[in-house]
Amino acid sequence: MVGREGELARLDDALERAAEGLGRTIVIGGEAGIGKTRLVTALEARARDRNVSVLTGACLPAASGSAPYAPYVEWLRRLTRSMDPGRVPGLLGPARDEISRLLPELPNSGRVIPAGERDRGGSSRLFEAVLAVIERLAGDGPVLVVIEDVQWADEDTLALTTFLSRNLREAPVLFVVTIRTDELEAGSAVARWLAELDLDDWVDRIELQPLGRTEVLALVRSIDASSATGESLESIVERSGGNPFFVEQLASGGATRQKLPQRLRDVLGARMADLPDPTRDVLRATAAAGRRVDDPLIAEVLQRPETAIADALRPALAGAILVEVVDANGRPSGYAFRHALLAEVAYDSLLIGERDRLHAAFGRELERRGEIAGIDVTSAELAHHWVAARDAERAIPALIDAARDAERVYAFREALRHHEAALELWDRLDDHSIDIDRIAVLQRAAECAVLSGAYGRAVELGREAIATAEIDAIATGRPDPLRLGGLHDRLRWFLWEAGDRIAAEAAVDEALRLIPESPPSPTRARALGQAAGFRLVAGDPIGARDIAREAISVARQVSATSEEAFAMGVLGWSEAVTGDPDSGIAIYRGALSLAEELGGVEGIALGHANLAALLDGLAALLVERADLRRGAEVATAQARATARMVIGLPVAALLALWLLDRPALAMLAGSPIGWISLMTSAGLCVLGSRLIARLGTVVP
Repeated sequence: MVGREGELARLDDALERAAEGLGRTIVIGGEAGIGKTRLVTALEARARDRNVSVLTGACLPAASGSAPYAPYVEWLRRLTRSMDPGRVPGLLGPARDEISRLLPELPNSGRVIPAGERDRGGSSRLFEAVLAVIERLAGDGPVLVVIEDVQWADEDTLALTTFLSRNLREAPVLFVVTIRTDELEAGSAVARWLAELDLDDWVDRIELQPLGRTEVLALVRSIDASSATGESLESIVERSGGNPFFVEQLASGGATRQKLPQRLRDVLGARMADLPDPTRDVLRATAAAGRRVDDPLIAEVLQRPETAIADALRPALAGAILVEVVDANGRPSGYAFRHALLAEVAYDSLLIGERDRLHAAFGRELERRGEIAGIDVTSAELAHHWVAARDAERAIPALIDAARDAERVYAFREALRHHEAALELWDRLDDHSIDIDRIAVLQRAAECAVLSGAYGRAVELGREAIATAEIDAIATGRPDPLRLGGLHDRLRWFLWEAGDRIAAEAAVDEALRLIPESPPSPTRARALGQAAGFRLVAGDPIGARDIAREAISVARQVSATSEEAFAMGVLGWSEAVTGDPDSGIAIYRGALSLAEELGGVEGIALGHANLAALLDGLAALLVERADLRRGAEVATAQARATARMVIGLPVAALLALWLLDRPALAMLAGSPIGWISLMTSAGLCVLGSRLIARLGTVVP
């Protein structure tokens, strides 16, 4: 660790403080080759010497086909594979179904996770599940989490990193991330993320600076003391700019005795040029792979015997251009470039035709094998190779598969990126004969856009799906009003989220105009339920009630439970505010029961939130009429509904029982006021302030 003693001491101190329960996040930045990885590797070694659990993972360039949350998948997989299988369920806890979204090979609770289950709360549940794994480990001792190369992270990985940083600051956890800052574009997602993270008090920044002259000389002598003398030493000091990786490359392989190029890439290129031709071929192929490789993979791609590949690998390993990598059990499992810059230089030396052929060969072989060097092949990786090979007919299905994989782990931004890449390639095809439903892809892309907050883009994609369906109907002479109506109903969702209520109402009206009344369908039941909801929001509960009843009737005819539950919610609310609160509340609770049977987390949470709001309104009305006892009872029910949504059923039940066991006046005076005030301050119930205002008239 020449020249990094001070930085390592800071990290060492942070690790000691973390062991005392003072969690920190440290961002280590600097240019490529400045020594970030070597620094964290030294920290990891010290941590292991102290029996600290070490979790490490690295982000990969988007161009390599990396999947969402790649660094977390890496350490989770390594951790679970290294453990006694009997301990894994305990580590993952009750949220193991969420973790199994990241690691499909893991056993789960047995509940079938619907492939299309998508909701905005999903990522929060996944984040909590990952947090819980780290916290369980931290219960047995300090933990060091290292996430490298965050400059390549997708937005979902950045969001998870921020979440963990903020929630581990009071745990015995040191969270370290490394980032290459020399190529960070101002205004990029990563730059914005870093600027926001830097504002947190528990985040420290270590920006690695170039080595000084004395340190460069010491590093050169540690590499090759015999040749590091005189003019060559001064040349390295001057040319390297104090970059440790640059120093190493200049000081190795006789580079100190050559005329030195100005740029690091030129130096690396010169080093590779001195290697045998077969070795350079292997390096270029390995760079195109974008992942660790093994002998059989390279042999198949280059169509050469494995013995020839082994001979070609030796100079690259001896020159520390490639390094051996091991699996979770410590067994050698393949090869990887020692540094990303080496891979970049090797890849840049490929001609366009060579790239096409290599990527196509990797695509075929990775698709055939499914797993290389202990790492599963992902749809995103296959998509990367087919896109790079400019094979649109294979790239489009792979991109759509990659999008679905991203949706499965709630990485909707990444899913949208894959969907849009597929659609862009589709537009370039002369022959649009790919046997995939383009309208469905547009629709899924729109849904991913709305779930990731890109509401305007969702509206654009939704309208494009409608236009495509209309054009197809004209071209084929086979209109499909049911599908077209369903597309208008989904457009209603996108428009509502975009804040255009008038256009959203028009979209659902158009959906109902198009969707046939007979035969009954879930699509029509859904559109009717939404139309009823719009009436309710517009202040027409009677009109909403009538449409909701029709929606329920249609839903029951076709066993559309989700649509029935939604319409029952609208009907219950309408009944409650038009004169029959008990009946309305009962109907609404019936809707909640259906939602809980379906198991959709977002639907259940929204249902309890709306029930709380409904009860709050009814309780306020009763208080206004001076029916304080009934108002208190409804307030208790409102607290239960809200608490169930926010803090869980057990706490809600305790709160409700505690209040209901006392007479109404006791609920309005003494310690219960504290609970009412608590509800007000926590934002759980605006009724608290109304009740407190009333107390002056009924309690001395």
